[in-house]
Amino acid sequence: MLTKNNWLQTNIKKRVQERQLPLEVTLTPDIISSTDFNSAVDKVLTELLDLSATEKFYLGFSGGADSDFVFYKLIEWGIPFEPVICFFGGNSTEYQYALHTCKKFGITPYIHTLSEKQFIQIFMQKVKPWGGDGLYSIPSMVLAEYAKSRDAKLLTGQDFITGSHDHCSMGFNVYDFYADIYDESIEIPFFLYNTDIVYHAIKRFNPNISVGEWKYELFEILDYRPKIEFHHLSRECWEVLGPYFSYAATHFNNEGIDVVSKEKILRALENTGEKIILNANHTY
Repeated sequence: MLTKNNWLQTNIKKRVQERQLPLEVTLTPDIISSTDFNSAVDKVLTELLDLSATEKFYLGFSGGADSDFVFYKLIEWGIPFEPVICFFGGNSTEYQYALHTCKKFGITPYIHTLSEKQFIQIFMQKVKPWGGDGLYSIPSMVLAEYAKSRDAKLLTGQDFITGSHDHCSMGFNVYDFYADIYDESIEIPFFLYNTDIVYHAIKRFNPNISVGEWKYELFEILDYRPKIEFHHLSRECWEVLGPYFSYAATHFNNEGIDVVSKEKILRALENTGEKIILNANHTY
């Protein structure tokens, strides 16, 4: 991933070669200069605006709240981009949200459609041999390859907040970084781009509400929507991929996600230049 001053790095390429290794995410905090989440967002957008003078941007657009927010902000700031969508059966609901936003602004996205057969083939040929343990990696991999083939950068709504209908949690998934296996200089993760935006998102973190409600409160400009679950794949597809579909994440500490862990990571991010190494196990 391309981040400010390479402040976020992983051992994902080494882990592909040595599958017994846990994922390591290393953060090296920069000076925090933003006063709140909105000013941190503006700081990222300022840098993207500068980069857009020399770089072509695609936006990996799932239609989820994260990439929808990035879409709106790029429009607001006049940053040129083309939305790119990877459609497959499992994301059909978010796909409709993505099409709705594109239509609202009169923008025609590039749509890469995967059949279930192609989806299974990519997973078995490219993810399973790496010891991969998630289906969510496939769209980002496909779109990263597309951006690379066109000498462009792929903006994504990649972040570190997940959860369900009744809670939020902080952490990284192993599959969040699979696009880096091809090229670490293609993906620009908006919500991980610098220390400021991560720090101020964590300050607003609330583990006691749903992730949909938390993002609604954080982003302010989007209508509320619940987190959309992965679904609509056929029974035959799940019979093939189900044994490999698991959740393996690296959390900010081993004490669980609570106020103590929130304060701990905030203090760590305030220590400019002091490395923070996060570990995760994997399932096979």
